[in-house]
Amino acid sequence: MTVLVFGQLEDITGSSVITLGKVADTELLLSALHAQYPAMKQKKMLIAVDQKIIYEKTEIGEQAQVALLPPFSGG
Repeated sequence: MTVLVFGQLEDITGSSVITLGKVADTELLLSALHAQYPAMKQKKMLIAVDQKIIYEKTEIGEQAQVALLPPFSGG
């Protein structure tokens, strides 16, 4: 699975794109990310799947586009 990474989260991963093994849902995605990048545990982030921000556990299909977004504010 390929995950796009933006903003301050990119500083943690060292890349704007990271590759993980197959992950079935967003909870497992967070677990895998926290295991690989422990500093992410302290960061707030939004997860987008297929360009929709996810607020609850969601399945991730094999062809899904996943992105990690730092908090942002509008104005």
